[in-house]
Amino acid sequence: MDGCGLSALILGVTLLLILVAIGWAVRGGSKTSSTRPNPDRNRELMDSLRPAASDIRARNAEHRDEPYVWEPEPGYVTPKPQAEEPVRCPNCGSSQITADRKGYGVGKAVGGVLIAGPVGLLGGFIGSRKVLITCLQCGKQWKPGA
Repeated sequence: MDGCGLSALILGVTLLLILVAIGWAVRGGSKTSSTRPNPDRNRELMDSLRPAASDIRARNAEHRDEPYVWEPEPGYVTPKPQAEEPVRCPNCGSSQITADRKGYGVGKAVGGVLIAGPVGLLGGFIGSRKVLITCLQCGKQWKPGA
C-alpha cells in the first residue's frame, strides 16, 4: 500500500472507533440491563400524569355559569379608534375622486405589432390590471399609495 491509501485506512478506522465510542456513551456505558421501552410502564406513567375526564368535567361545571370577563394587564392602554380621513387629491385637495383599472392600451398594442408582428397585439394588455385614481375636479391621475 502506498502512503496515501494507508493514511485513508487509518482515518477510516479512527472515525469508526469514535462513532462506536459515542454510541456506547449515549447508551449509558456498559449497562447490562435492557433499555427496551416497556409499554405497561409507559401507560402507568401517562395515566398518573393525565387527569381523569371526570375531574376535568367537574372543574368545568364549577365555572360554567360564570361569564368570562377579560381584564387587561396592568399598564395596557386600549387603542383609540382613529377617524379615517377621506382620500384627497394631492394636487387640489378635493375629496371627489374615483378609482378605476386601466384598460387595453392601443398605443402599446401598435408598438407591439411593429416589434413582434401580430402577436404584439397582446402587448395592449400590459399594465391593464393596474389601478389609477383620478380626481374629478382637476383630472390629476395617480397610483394608490403614491
